[in-house]
Amino acid sequence: KNYQNFEWYDTSLIPELSNIHLVICDGPPHSTFGGRYGLMPLMKSFLVDKAVILLDDFIRQEEREIVEKWKRENQISVTEQGIQDIYAEIIVSNA
Repeated sequence: KNYQNFEWYDTSLIPELSNIHLVICDGPPHSTFGGRYGLMPLMKSFLVDKAVILLDDFIRQEEREIVEKWKRENQISVTEQGIQDIYAEIIVSNA
């Protein structure tokens, strides 16, 4: 779905969400307008304090840029994980 500044999944199709503790983000594909950026603006209000996001493909520049943008817009901490398959472990602070 187009959200003007990015495209992401249509969250209106998801049943009531709340108290999410873990998100595994492996999409949408990086060729999508805005890539995986939409996760935070659309889902942050459903995440508990200290929720964990595992963002796949953190070796790619596009994913690193998205995480940097998330860091500017939100209180998150980021740790690079993995050896061959690099991913980001992101802790979201809602405090």
